[in-house]
This record gives sequence, structure tokens and C-alpha cells, in this order.
Amino acid sequence: MAVIGSGHGITAIRRKRPAAHGSYFYMFPELAQNHADDFPSGPKAKQLFADLGQLAVHMDEIASAPPAAVSDLQAVYTYFGQFMNHDLSAPVRVGTQDKTGAIEQSFDLDSLLSDARAKSPATVLDAMFNEHASPLMLNSLYGDGPFGLAADIRDMYDPATAEFKLAQTVEPLSADLAVLSTVKRASLKLPQHRFPDLPRDSNRNIALIADQRNDENLVLSQLHLAFMLFHNNTVKAIREQHGDPKKLFEEARQLVTWHYHWCIINDYLKHLLPQGESAGRGLIKQQGEVPLEFTTAAFRFGHSMVSEGYDYNRFFTRDGPFSSASLRQLFAFTSRQKMGESSHPSRQLPDHWVIDWHRFLKIGSAADGIDASMATNMTMLTGMGGQSKEIVEAGLSSICHRNLKRGYQRFMTSGQDYAKALGVAALSPRDIVGAVNHDDTKAFLRAKGFDRQTPAWFYFLCEAKVEGGGDSLGPAAGAMIAETIIGLLQQDPASVFHAKGGSWTPKDSPLRVNGNQPIADIASFLSFAGVLD
Repeated sequence: MAVIGSGHGITAIRRKRPAAHGSYFYMFPELAQNHADDFPSGPKAKQLFADLGQLAVHMDEIASAPPAAVSDLQAVYTYFGQFMNHDLSAPVRVGTQDKTGAIEQSFDLDSLLSDARAKSPATVLDAMFNEHASPLMLNSLYGDGPFGLAADIRDMYDPATAEFKLAQTVEPLSADLAVLSTVKRASLKLPQHRFPDLPRDSNRNIALIADQRNDENLVLSQLHLAFMLFHNNTVKAIREQHGDPKKLFEEARQLVTWHYHWCIINDYLKHLLPQGESAGRGLIKQQGEVPLEFTTAAFRFGHSMVSEGYDYNRFFTRDGPFSSASLRQLFAFTSRQKMGESSHPSRQLPDHWVIDWHRFLKIGSAADGIDASMATNMTMLTGMGGQSKEIVEAGLSSICHRNLKRGYQRFMTSGQDYAKALGVAALSPRDIVGAVNHDDTKAFLRAKGFDRQTPAWFYFLCEAKVEGGGDSLGPAAGAMIAETIIGLLQQDPASVFHAKGGSWTPKDSPLRVNGNQPIADIASFLSFAGVLD
């Protein structure tokens, strides 16, 4: 019996392959096959795998150097992009059930330990599918909805109101306030009321949401919560027009989705793409198809935007009692990590960890520039599972190892090849080397020929540094990302591109904010959700 393994849903540990699902494809299949031919199984493939591991080690060393300058991008784009990525792609491998009922999974870290890979790019595609049948249609938020077949998804909603069920934050434990022994509880002026929070299951240490990945870090979970609140406020705004809860939910979801799409196109992409970039090559030809080059290389630029720490709220700020919120803390304050207290029972989010979105919307609000340097903690990820001795020794606690080795497994070629295929000028060897401020890495790139044939993910980071000054993507990554996102929306009849015959704008929406203003960007989206006063 064909079965699949997945870690994306609430209880989706073992399920039959669904009849309706999305798929992946190669935007440039001939390049993937050429790469497979150039590095067949054997010594050449083993050497490439080893060289990519060494490049990852160099990237880890760059991360240990003084941090990169903060870019002009707002920190909110880092996590809005992560939310989009989870809404675009939920890769799962088709496997077979053994005698013990165990499931083969190909997207865990164990698959990156070895230089062994699929026989061909075609084999990669045959072995995987996308849980999101309709990418970018908020399946990661809604799942099958309150009237679908999945009981765990139905339980997320109040069926009488078509709203998401919410929980509340809790009073901090004494251990939460012991970060600095000199801080007095009275001086913190803690709030006297609770805030909304994701519903959480204390027995399983999970958030009760459609996509578990959205509780990987605290900023992302707070953004997911904002989407839930936006939906609930949309339901309240249009409830009088609908007596039928099903129709009420469907219209509310449609409005939320259209506003989400508008924010993607007119805010997120406007700031991240190179000036003047627009989709026009028509490389997305079918609904629901996501290019592997996009999800494996081009759209992973966001990892370099993650900062070591954030001006998070009035408690976790440079002038506050606890200084900034570190990346390690943001990963710790999740259900899986029991809100940073492994010795205590799992609980809801403490009051003083509610995000202040104003701080993430400021220009230069600690979004690191897009380049080949990572925040140090991105090279030593914890709390993500799979931290076995073998994985640690292989360097897979580092996002650099994960991305470069996953590119190897999926037959990603060089960034120069992709640039040529997209019809844009490729970076020169001098450009590649000049994008790195680390002498040993420069020498390594030249010695291995990576300055001339640069692994795609690393190339796209260098391109952003050279062409965009770290504040926007370069032309090849920008073109690939624009083609994918705009193409997916154009192909989906339920997207904003087809709303009101293609003429819909937020001015046509019944939803308003800030004195009857339309919801036209991420800031106003958060304001309507009620999380940006």
C-alpha cells in the first residue's frame, strides 16, 4: 500500500496519498539532467558532496565573524516570507509501508548524511509531492476548513461562528523572570490581562494549527496567530450578510486570501524583487506546480535575513530589562520546546513574550542583508528535531549544510547556468569572490571552481549582495521568484488575479482599517488583525 510520511499537519504522521495534491517540477529540466550527467554516481559525485560540505563549513566560519550590516528591509519581511514558503510548499515523499508500519521519509535530515542520491532528476519528481494542492491559497492556515473531513482540522474552528478557536497567554513563571537576577517583578509592569494565543496541546507539545512548521519560532507563530485573528475579524465584519456558516466561512476565507495575495504582490515582492522585475516568461504552465529550483535554492534567501537578535517588545529591547530577544529564545518559546522550560509542563505563551509588530515594521529593524553570511545561531539550530550524533557530526545543525546538501540531492546546478537560462547576465568570478568578506573562503571558491560554477543557493546570495546591495534580490533569483509566485497566482482561478474579473483591489473589499482605509499592505493587514495598535 502506498503511504506517505509527513510532519506538516497536526496528526498527519501516516496517511494515504491524497487524490488531490500539488506537484513539483524542474523549471529547467535539461539543466538538472546535465548536472546529473556531469556528476554521476561515484567519485565525482562524492567529491562534489564533500566540496559542498566544505563550502558550508566556510559559511559557518563567516557567520562567526562580525555580523553583517543591517539592511534597509523591515524585519517583518523575513517572517512573512517564511509564512509564504510554508504556504507554498509542504514536500512529502511517497514511500512504502514495512512490516512494522514505519514510514520512509525523505525530507528529514538523515537523507542528507550521505552522498547517495536518486538515480536521476525524474526519480526525484516521481518520489515526492506537495501537500498543498493549491500553493499560496492559505492551506497552511485553513487546512480543509471547519466543514471538511479531517477531524483535527475541524476542531480548530467554532462551527457555529466559522471562526478559529483561540487560547490566551498565561502569567509568566518565576523562571521566566530570572533571566537577569537584578530585575524586580514589580519593575517590569507586566500586563494585567491576557492576550490571544494559538491553541496548544500540552500532552503532545504542539500548537493546534494546520501546519506545525508555523510554530517553529515565536515570530512566525505570532504571525500565524495574526492571520487567524484577521480571519475572525473578517467573519465579524461580514456576518450580518450571511446566515449560513458555510457561506460565511467561504466568503471570509476568500477575502482573507485576496488581501494576502495583494500584500504579497504589492508589498513583499515590491520590496524584495529587483527594481523593474516582473513575471513574463510563462514558466509556470499548470496550476499547483512548484519548481524545485525555486523551493530548493532561490526562495531560501530568507535564511540570510534572519538576525541574531531582535528589538522584540518593551521587555526584550536594547533599553529594556532583558535586552533584545535572541534567535535562540525565539526558537525556544514554542510548544515543542515547552516555552523554554523543559522541566515544566507544556503551557501557553507567557504574557511578556507577545510581539510588538511596530518594531518589526521599522526601516532597518534588524533584518540582516541578503548575502552569504548567516546569523551565528542559524549554523547551530536546535529544537528542530533530529539532533543525533551523526547529524551533528555531519554539520546538519547548520542551515548552510542543509541547504547546500539538499541542493545536491535535488540536482541543482550552478547559479550561472540558471542566469543564462533566464536570460540575465551572470556574475563574473570576480563578483562571486568579491561578495565574500573572508580570505579563506575566497581562496576556497577559486580552488574548487565555485567562483565560475557556483552552487545555486550560494550564487543567489552573492547575487543579492553584488546587484542589490543586500537590500533586494539579484536578477536571476528575482526572475525565478517572480515567475513562480506570480505564475502560481495567475494559474489559480481562486487567486486575486481573477477576482472581479481581474480588477479587484482592496478598495473593493468591505474590510476597512484606520478610519475607513483599505487594507493594502502588511502593516494595515496586521492592523486589521488587531495586533498593531
